[in-house]
Amino acid sequence: MKNHNALFCLVLLLFILLLSGCSVGMALSGKEEMNTSILYPGVPRQAVISRLGEPLSSNIDEEGHYIDAYNLVRGNEPSSTRAVVHGTLDVFTLGLWELMATPIEVVEGIETKSEIVIYYDSEERIKRIRSMDPRLSEEIELMEVNNDDDMYGDLQKDDQSK
Repeated sequence: MKNHNALFCLVLLLFILLLSGCSVGMALSGKEEMNTSILYPGVPRQAVISRLGEPLSSNIDEEGHYIDAYNLVRGNEPSSTRAVVHGTLDVFTLGLWELMATPIEVVEGIETKSEIVIYYDSEERIKRIRSMDPRLSEEIELMEVNNDDDMYGDLQKDDQSK
């Protein structure tokens, strides 16, 4: 009977050691979310490209206006704070925290992808933005309503200072 208990404890310890550190690595991995704070009418195309990178696709309509498409990835942002908390709790619980932390990080790491299409006017400034994702559409509409020419002026100053 003692051998069975010892074997069980050894297997359990090995299992805990194998899991230990998974949540820390998961919390540190991921991809930074794209900065979409400049997506509102009037922003120059070059400013959008400098913040979001090259578009997934870029076309020119019959009037000669650019239409750019981007894939926005949300979620799974790396977090050193989460990693430190997981590592600390791993030490204090002798690895048992991993039984809770790994599923938490799996859920935290779920990415959502949304495609947005940006339509530009003849001066290559954002005319309108469309998204098939309802949450992102609401966010874009709020940005369009809340942003005014003063905010674009600050963006122009930032671009000129570089």
